[in-house]
Amino acid sequence: MSTQQQVPNDTSTNSVEPTKVESPAIGAGTIHGVLVDQTGALLPNMPVSILRPGTYNAQRTVRTDAHGEFVFADLPAGRYELMFGTRDDPRQRPDTDYVQVKAGEVSETKGTIYPEPVDTGPCCKPYGAPPARRRVV
Repeated sequence: MSTQQQVPNDTSTNSVEPTKVESPAIGAGTIHGVLVDQTGALLPNMPVSILRPGTYNAQRTVRTDAHGEFVFADLPAGRYELMFGTRDDPRQRPDTDYVQVKAGEVSETKGTIYPEPVDTGPCCKPYGAPPARRRVV
């Protein structure tokens, strides 16, 4: 038997219904979260992936809704890593967070995406020196 609990949302700016989170199945848990940027602004339509710590393959990927919310349901109890957004540079990992899931419970989390560092060119030291291992002719 599954019941629904409504997750409160600030719907004053949108007429979109708030996200409804199903009660977890027996022996499973749910992660409900919201994704924001460094200023606290909600981030709609951003990818969020879930994986077990120590692995590199995402088990599932969802996109945030119009309120920046996401849900992963029916997860076995345990610790999970959430990866938020993507990076243009494949050498940089996306922003992450760890969440502990307990059977029969909804775990709440808030993810934050920080901006990527800006490349200001070949000579980006504040005092004008070239970066290490660059030859200037």
